[in-house]
Amino acid sequence: MNNKILLFLAALMVMTGVVACKEEPIEPDGPEQSTALKVLAIDPTSAPVGEKVVITGENFGSNPMGIKVTFGEAAAQLVTLSETSMTVIVPKGEGDVEVYVSKGEEKAGPLAFTYEYVEVPPVPAKPVVLWIDAEANFYRLRSKSNIKGFLDKAQENGFNAFVVDVKPVQGDVLYNSSFLPKCTYLAGNQVDRDWDYLQFFLDEAHKRNMRVTVSTTIMTMGLPQSQTGPGYQEYPDSEYDINYWDDKFCIEHLPEGLVDIRESRAWDVFAFLNPVLPEVHDYVMRMVTELVTNYDFDGYILDYCRYMNMNSDFSEASKKAFEEYAGVTCTDFPNDIYYYAEGVTDKTQYTPAKYYNQWVEWRASVIQGYVKDIRETIKAIKPEVDVEYWAAAWWPLPHTGQNWTSYTYTNYSYWWKSANYPSTGFAEYLDIFQLGAYYDTVGDVTNAITRAKSITKGVCDVFGTISAASTLIDLEKACYTCLKNSDGLMVFELSHIINNQAWSKIKAGVKKAETELGIEREY
Repeated sequence: MNNKILLFLAALMVMTGVVACKEEPIEPDGPEQSTALKVLAIDPTSAPVGEKVVITGENFGSNPMGIKVTFGEAAAQLVTLSETSMTVIVPKGEGDVEVYVSKGEEKAGPLAFTYEYVEVPPVPAKPVVLWIDAEANFYRLRSKSNIKGFLDKAQENGFNAFVVDVKPVQGDVLYNSSFLPKCTYLAGNQVDRDWDYLQFFLDEAHKRNMRVTVSTTIMTMGLPQSQTGPGYQEYPDSEYDINYWDDKFCIEHLPEGLVDIRESRAWDVFAFLNPVLPEVHDYVMRMVTELVTNYDFDGYILDYCRYMNMNSDFSEASKKAFEEYAGVTCTDFPNDIYYYAEGVTDKTQYTPAKYYNQWVEWRASVIQGYVKDIRETIKAIKPEVDVEYWAAAWWPLPHTGQNWTSYTYTNYSYWWKSANYPSTGFAEYLDIFQLGAYYDTVGDVTNAITRAKSITKGVCDVFGTISAASTLIDLEKACYTCLKNSDGLMVFELSHIINNQAWSKIKAGVKKAETELGIEREY
């Protein structure tokens, strides 16, 4: 019995020992792995706002939505993320700050970081241009004090540039010319100045740091309605009066026959010179040369550098020039360009004939030639002077000969387009094109700017220009749209702004656009 007890106890001891051995802890192969968020370094440790930096550490995870990085109090934008590294963009801040990384309830840091100061150049202001028409303001700007007062008013309301018109449609001039007659009577008003109108504008503009563009009409030399100007009158102080110009005006092809354009009494017809004549070309280049040589301004804008309408010019000189250009012989001129059916009295209701399309192309090439020659003349004297051009936005303009597109633009779908018409574009010869978007809705203005930028193909700046004469358009939004979406804004013109009390609307539109563009200036 005792032996049995001893054997049982021995077996129990063996069993107990085995079990005890099995319950002994097993030592791990290495140290315990931590899952805690940790940051180790930031590289570089100093950088300017907007630069990318790399933060290394542990347990960042792979969910960018769960990570927050702060530089002081400013949150940084996360660019890339991995378990041990992340790239962020330095947020706005300054000086020495501490960088922390947060994930959920965990927060790791700090890492020391220093902001580098980089001077950011101010956003340059765009031109905000006021057009000052000679005829509409002839009496209003009869004195120096009036000119100074309106320039101050313009500057207070956001304008930093202006166009001063010194050769109105009437044809005489508002500057000291050695050969063109001086304008002392215009729009029913007599104003005698013993001082240089243009030079005074330039002097006052320079005092105010305002940009100045000089405007002259190119082809006009008289007003048919009032029968005034060098095309109708003698001027004792100039040879360039009716005695010189009498046979150099456009001839219109009308239902009643061929008529000197000076005989028109239509409100929208002016006395245009015939651009084909060499005497006209010489006068234009002489005028441009005189102005650019004698005066210090920033830009020269070509106004009415075109034909009046489709009805001109049908002189013998134009017939010969066209035949040489097109390589054709007109046997029934002008009816082989267009003709009027029997009984038609409206000059616009003509029927195109066999050479009509080539005629449209040739006229556009004539105007292109003027723009090109004027540019070469200006740049030869003062390369820094901008060559500018204003034209209506409702392109195409085959009736006036103004193809203001790039000559590389070819996407035409018009029945009158000849094969070579696209080559008559003249945007390449401009520094600034002022787009006359004189519409009644902001949507139309926006669309006009978009199309103009497309068809000029970036070869020149495009300014959106609007008329303050319209009371239908939202002028504040129109100014905002032009300045925000084009290279500059021009508002036509001083008298309309005054009459419609539009100063505050223009200022508000300009201020809103400049704020969004980051432009800072005081006015």
